[in-house]
Amino acid sequence: MSLKKAGLLQVLLVLFILISSCSKGDDNTVDPDTTPNSKLPTLKLTASTKDAFVNEEVTFKVVDEKGNLVADAKLFVNEQALNTTSFSSKTAASFKVYAQKAGFKISNTVDIRFIEKDDVDAVVTGKWKFIPSSIEAIFEFNNDMSFSYKQGGEEKKGTYKVKGNRVQMTLIEGNSTDEDYGVLNISKFTANLLDVEVIVKDGFKNGKTGQLERIVEVDPGNGDDDDDDDNGNVTINLEMFYGEWRGYEDNSTDYSIKMKFKTDKMEAEAKNMGKYNPILYLVDDLRYYSLHNSSTLLLTGRRTSIVYYFKVASYTNREIVGTLYMDSMIPSNGVKLTLLRK
Repeated sequence: MSLKKAGLLQVLLVLFILISSCSKGDDNTVDPDTTPNSKLPTLKLTASTKDAFVNEEVTFKVVDEKGNLVADAKLFVNEQALNTTSFSSKTAASFKVYAQKAGFKISNTVDIRFIEKDDVDAVVTGKWKFIPSSIEAIFEFNNDMSFSYKQGGEEKKGTYKVKGNRVQMTLIEGNSTDEDYGVLNISKFTANLLDVEVIVKDGFKNGKTGQLERIVEVDPGNGDDDDDDDNGNVTINLEMFYGEWRGYEDNSTDYSIKMKFKTDKMEAEAKNMGKYNPILYLVDDLRYYSLHNSSTLLLTGRRTSIVYYFKVASYTNREIVGTLYMDSMIPSNGVKLTLLRK
């Protein structure tokens, strides 16, 4: 063998040893491109509002699965990086916002809509709850100019049109229509609250003055199959609970629970309204609360090891609707509950 070939073989042998050593030394290094997405924690993004006027600031908050603030997460608006935690638009438009940070799954996407202040048609579009009302009344006005109205377990549907600050509703039932079915006279409005007079043949025939408050409902989630606990649920935060509430069971006009949430602890008081509900048996012992996941509050006792979960379905500033579970989130352990702010 020539000296030249022998030298070449030595060089190749050294390179082989070096490559093998590096490979063995890198066994504990995690390659983010090959790490299963299901093993990464998830970011949760919330917005101060999803409907705002042109030039109005919308602020964003990013937390981890335990509710801890993730201040250095990067926000993206329509795929463009945002260098602040707030955003506004000079024109009427809709935007999709999400958050991203290394070591986390991409957050849920939040849809933000900016509306012209004089565009009543656009402001009205959405789902609203009428307050005050002894019977729940929900109006939903869709982009295709159709509407639905639910009260007392019944639902009516039809079309609507907006003239000035007046919303005229036409009822459609089979082949018949009623063009004088209902009307909303709007005296004042923001992007999320309408001061109205409601005149509807079902429930408000003589007219009633109050407000329509926009309902914050289903969050679209991020579409990951391994995030079933949070997909299709609202995104909550602890601050929305601060204050004093009364809890009403389904179809009950008397409250069953009195709850007060503070910044450091919560207090609860079960109120016996003449019927025994085993789910609420130990609720008066509740003292502490934290986020269980993006849509569920975890409640624990002071003297006992009892655990409650409150899974939120929808909320406004004055009302939180959900299911209170004792011990575990299975249907037999739950009671539907509406919290109304005192």
